[in-house]
Amino acid sequence: MSVLSLENRYYRLVSSRVEGDSGVFRVELLPQCTVYQGHFPGRPVCPGVCHIELVRQCSEILSGQRLRLQAVSLARFPSMASPLVCPEVEVAVSLRPEGPVRSVSATIRAGELTFLEFKGEMSL
Repeated sequence: MSVLSLENRYYRLVSSRVEGDSGVFRVELLPQCTVYQGHFPGRPVCPGVCHIELVRQCSEILSGQRLRLQAVSLARFPSMASPLVCPEVEVAVSLRPEGPVRSVSATIRAGELTFLEFKGEMSL
């Protein structure tokens, strides 16, 4: 199954720092993305599903492998993100290989604000 990449549509990768099974990705949220035309016109808010897909795509960069979301055990959205208020966010991802499955822990933040706390599994 083909998945549309959000890179250069919803976000642009500004920088990445990878050390072993952990990485920090600085991304610019792109307010002109069509996602925001419906979510919500004039007051764009980042959809939670796009945050989770952003974590999956950063996990692929970190692992160097194509990954598929298999299970979500935690997805908390303590604050709402908007590309107009926080144009850049930091995605921190940690992977733990368990055979063909990767346990994933991730956060999306900007300064003191946390937009996503994620724990789940992704498979090859």
